[in-house]
Amino acid sequence: THEKGHTIDLIITRSSDQIVSSDPVSDELFSDHFSISCSLSFLKPDLEVKEVTIRPKTIDLQSFLDDIAPSDLCNSQFDHPEVLLNLYNTTLKSIYDKHAPPKKKTITTRCVVPWFNKDIKQSNQVKRKSEQSGAYHVILMI
Repeated sequence: THEKGHTIDLIITRSSDQIVSSDPVSDELFSDHFSISCSLSFLKPDLEVKEVTIRPKTIDLQSFLDDIAPSDLCNSQFDHPEVLLNLYNTTLKSIYDKHAPPKKKTITTRCVVPWFNKDIKQSNQVKRKSEQSGAYHVILMI
């Protein structure tokens, strides 16, 4: 058994991987089953830490529109599309930055594991939410 008490039925490795760090030892019991113990050494992949920019999910739409209305974007005539495009980009970006300011956040990316799927993630979120609200109840996954 490994540290968590689960049974590993079979270990298959390449000798070049050098995962098995000690010779397997068989414990003889008074049974038709034998346990074979060995130590395994393998490294978990390094976690990648990166910085991302996030914004609030919602903004006050009416206030956003009120800031766009008096801008040069809505009150000027343009002969060249490049000038309009440049003004469009700079005006909307500055107003958007005002209403939904960007914030830097550091996140840790984790390697994808096949046993963790969207159903398990959703179940964990429901469980955490109920724990935080103090409303403990049974969560059934079908």
